[in-house]
Amino acid sequence: MQVGSSARRYAQAVMEIALEQKRLEEWRTALTRVAAFLAEPETSAILENTRVPFNLKRQFIEERLKGADPMSVNLALLLTQRGLPGIGGQVLAAYQDLLNERRGIATARVTTAVPIDDGEKQHIASYLSGLTGKKVTVETHVDPAVVGGVIARVGDTLFDGTIRRRLDQLKRSLT
Repeated sequence: MQVGSSARRYAQAVMEIALEQKRLEEWRTALTRVAAFLAEPETSAILENTRVPFNLKRQFIEERLKGADPMSVNLALLLTQRGLPGIGGQVLAAYQDLLNERRGIATARVTTAVPIDDGEKQHIASYLSGLTGKKVTVETHVDPAVVGGVIARVGDTLFDGTIRRRLDQLKRSLT
């Protein structure tokens, strides 16, 4: 999931609160609930409708998130008040990235031309762990345009081991 700068800022604020409270995992659970709630079609229709007054939106949120951590309800209210209820999933993804970073875990988004099996995922994860110095988990995507090889993105770093890149390098060296 592509994470915007607003979502990162909210996730960082939540991380600071979670660290202060020493409740990292509880906040991840709370954010998962809030993100799922904000992503529901009925919820989106109500919260993104400019004709619905904020006090009704507040009542709707408080009613639907009854029993949830009050701070997570406040986050849902804040996102709604600022016209950003649609970024709940991005806030969760950014928080998970921050949590993984604290734990020394990196997620590699790996793109191949054909699906890969668990053994190949394990091999890629091991190789990338050696390069990054972190424990790496692999998310796979298939894109036939890759032709052959692997493209791996770990954070902001791109590892391009595709045949197309090697052919381009060969072409440049020959010309």
